Amino acid sequence: MTTIALISLFVFFLFQHYKIRDAVPVSLPSFTLNAEDVFWNKLGYVTAKGTWTMTAPDEMGNPLRTSEIVCLKREATCREGYASIFPIGSGTPFLNVSVETYPVLKWDDSQIIYADYAPTCTYYLYTINRITQEVSGVRIPKPKADKNLCQEVEKKNMQLRLVNGFDVVKVERSKIENFSLNWSMLILIGLVLIVGLVFLWRAKV
Repeated sequence: MTTIALISLFVFFLFQHYKIRDAVPVSLPSFTLNAEDVFWNKLGYVTAKGTWTMTAPDEMGNPLRTSEIVCLKREATCREGYASIFPIGSGTPFLNVSVETYPVLKWDDSQIIYADYAPTCTYYLYTINRITQEVSGVRIPKPKADKNLCQEVEKKNMQLRLVNGFDVVKVERSKIENFSLNWSMLILIGLVLIVGLVFLWRAKV
């Protein structure tokens, strides 16, 4: 009976290993920001790379994604190419890739601010800060958006940050591992109780 319990536990852990691998099937690049003076002021060419996240308690709908941003001062544009894995945790995952171009609203010695007005219900303002070496954004509800189309959209600002992709992968894997650990403890307790009852039954026979 003990052997069966151990085999069952081993099979469960093996299943969870493959479940985590399938739910988080990729690694993501580190955060980088190329904002040296020669690029920022002289060449007017700034690049950044990382993974967008939202400040808690808000969460990205699709966290497994990576973005690369290229801003050109002479064109007054920032282009963002991104790739994401969808769906997460169920079904057959597929790679979604897109490139978008956004207008630059401000480019001075310390900040680049650009905007995305394309969404129906919200718009985004992004900031590349050379002083703090951070890339951030804010999602803002459009005040004149169609109420029928946008009734499910939260009417509040949401903060975004471009971060190290490895940290995002670590968080997503830990969520599944914590869930698996809780179930593992319950199963282990159940197996111990079953083994104990079997031994008590045999002792009485």
